[in-house]
Amino acid sequence: MSAHGNLQLESGHELYLLECDSHFPKEIPVLTFSVSDVEDLWLQLNKDGVKIEPLETDKLFGKLFVFYDVDGNKYNAVELK
Repeated sequence: MSAHGNLQLESGHELYLLECDSHFPKEIPVLTFSVSDVEDLWLQLNKDGVKIEPLETDKLFGKLFVFYDVDGNKYNAVELK
């Protein structure tokens, strides 16, 4: 987390989430984040109370999991092979 309370990516960029009135969560992930340690991120998000799905290993992509924002949007976190 950044000093501003936003998710801070390994690159130093911050992810800002904005609320809107006419939003419906999508079935497919909105964004996919490539991370160097997906297990560490999973543990941190779980500790912070973020809704997450179990870690998986995909033969093509590597380790990954899905997490959700407060509006129910899906995101992927992937540690590439």
